[in-house]
Amino acid sequence: MDNMNTLNFLEKVLDKSTKYSRKLIFDKKYQLHLYLISLYYRIIELTHSCTILMREKIISGVPIILRTMLETFADLKNLSADENYINFMQASYLEEWLRLFKEAKDGDNPYLRKISQIGNLKQIYTELKKLKENHYTPLSHYKRFEKAEMVDEYRSII
Repeated sequence: MDNMNTLNFLEKVLDKSTKYSRKLIFDKKYQLHLYLISLYYRIIELTHSCTILMREKIISGVPIILRTMLETFADLKNLSADENYINFMQASYLEEWLRLFKEAKDGDNPYLRKISQIGNLKQIYTELKKLKENHYTPLSHYKRFEKAEMVDEYRSII
């Protein structure tokens, strides 16, 4: 697909996704709804970013954004199929924060120094340990795509 076909396709996706989003009804108090709607709107935002870059013929960053969009879609598909997928997402989130807090606390990175003062490392560790005990571990990119039955898509954009 050339750049113009890609841009036309993304503009159509953006238009339809935005139109459909106006009809969405969700309860923000219900965690599943909040996660699903957040993923959906993230895809819209990433699509919009791609169209802006492509219209301006600044395409070097587009593949990275498209990759992120595809990863987000895999999460959306997984979460739509299984409400418990939230736990895998949470495990990944907590593990990243745990890694960041450890680096902030143990390392000598001046950009992270203040972060070590705001986080509760023990609470994050405890929450992550509980998720792992219940077999909710952070998933690799491959596992996320595999769960979404999108291995071919994963392999096409490595």
